[in-house]
Amino acid sequence: MRAWTRLTFRVWLALIGVGAFALRAGYTLWQRGNDAPTGDAVYFYGQARAVGDGVGFIDPILLQAFDLKLQAAHHPPLYVVYLAFMSKIVGTSPQSLRLASCLLGAAMVVVVGLVGRRVAGERAGLLAAAGAAPYPHLWAHHPLPLSQPSP
Repeated sequence: MRAWTRLTFRVWLALIGVGAFALRAGYTLWQRGNDAPTGDAVYFYGQARAVGDGVGFIDPILLQAFDLKLQAAHHPPLYVVYLAFMSKIVGTSPQSLRLASCLLGAAMVVVVGLVGRRVAGERAGLLAAAGAAPYPHLWAHHPLPLSQPSP
């Protein structure tokens, strides 16, 4: 029992981060599996694939429907760039990009823990991360590759 109390802040935070990823990935795989994206997710998924393929920030719906390569900026680009980068590492399937979103969500939990430590100490940082990990509003949208949570 005494060995558990000696674990450092970094080890505990890493364990919480791994748990956060496992929760998000499990829910995502259970909820969507490898389904094709729908709704706004079609845009994010298609534009990320286009950026990853070097085509640029085009409207993926116009490309798919009419084979038009028109530049588009309907949504903020940072999430699309992240998905395009991750598509080079984990692949371009909808499932792999959903899991990349889960990784981003788990990283957010770690950042919450680091901010909590900075503001109020190590115990508060671990409690903040442990509270953020299972909070549904922070992981329920991961099956839909969107840059923001759905209402």
